[in-house]
Amino acid sequence: MTSDKQPAAKRDAAYFDQWYADMTTSSVRDAIVARTLGLPPELQSTSLLAWQGIAEVTDELRMPQDGLLLDLACGRGGYGIEVACRTGARLIGVDFSGVALEQARSSSARLLPAGRSKFQVGTLLATGLARGRSRWGDVRGRGAVCRAPARRADRVPSSPCPRRPARSKQLGGR
Repeated sequence: MTSDKQPAAKRDAAYFDQWYADMTTSSVRDAIVARTLGLPPELQSTSLLAWQGIAEVTDELRMPQDGLLLDLACGRGGYGIEVACRTGARLIGVDFSGVALEQARSSSARLLPAGRSKFQVGTLLATGLARGRSRWGDVRGRGAVCRAPARRADRVPSSPCPRRPARSKQLGGR
């Protein structure tokens, strides 16, 4: 149990550490989310972005091959890993939950080539990343989802990710 005298960030991190740890005790939640959003079962989502939405965000980011994707508040890393997989970008995920980051590292090891991702503890205001221009080049974040224009709802592409099986073009993957 956390103390009220703890700084808010530590209390929040402890809460989310427990939340992410609880997710590993049963696969039912992940199965329901994957089925509802049309996601492949190995994409660990903690949000409500559907398979089609991931494709739209990926298109809008216009990530160059070998670009750098910064995923702030990445949680288990599912969306960032998928975008990096589709584009060939490198990925840095930042979250304040160490438990979520361990799950992200595990997923990334299965889905991305070695050395293409890094996950570290940080917050939106204190990412732990060096200030200024990245030594890796241009940094693009998934915040573009807020500015992405509407797309046709009937276009649901399959993943070009070599380690991911193709999904059905029908919503829900059925």
